[in-house]
Amino acid sequence: MEPGSIADWVMVAATLGAVVVAGIALRFSRKANQSSTEANRIAQAVYADDVRARNEAQARLVFASTLGASVYRKDEPIPQHDGEHSMTQVGGGVLGTSNRPGEFVALEDMQIIDLEIFNGSTEVIGAFQTQLYDPRNQTIVPGSVGSEFIRPGEKTPRIRVAVPGVTSHYVPEISFRDSAGLFWSRRGYEPVQPLDQARRDLFDSLDRLRGGRL
Repeated sequence: MEPGSIADWVMVAATLGAVVVAGIALRFSRKANQSSTEANRIAQAVYADDVRARNEAQARLVFASTLGASVYRKDEPIPQHDGEHSMTQVGGGVLGTSNRPGEFVALEDMQIIDLEIFNGSTEVIGAFQTQLYDPRNQTIVPGSVGSEFIRPGEKTPRIRVAVPGVTSHYVPEISFRDSAGLFWSRRGYEPVQPLDQARRDLFDSLDRLRGGRL
């Protein structure tokens, strides 16, 4: 065999070897990229789940408590308590004004449910809504709304809801927005639930009332 031919064969063999090596390297590079992409996807999913879990853990520390229920008969005076947040009428026409400042009169047999919201989380929560749930009739009674913040470790002033009748027993139900902009709902001490879109619209009107977002 001529020397030139040997050199040509060596060059061809070297070229083929380089091509094979390059192909193997490319294959491993693609696998490495795929593995890296999958690892990033898993890491992002794990992070999102962790953030969601931490947000829900904070929301679980926000709850409403019933302070008591006071029964008033028709024409009985209803004094205003110091430090109360609001007096909301449910059913309409159950409260009348009195000749004494800060005092109401029951226009029919009724009861007043006293509530408060406690923020046990480490984050401020924004606007909120309170409702009353009647377990016996499985009905929701609209309550009060608040446009102010509740700081960590603090509670609202007394929230009073006047409802007609004296026989029903109620469980407080609240909805609120946390500092991450997420909306939550909770009935009594049941687990927190994401708030449905229909009820989120209320918070847009509260934002306009307050003049800004959390």
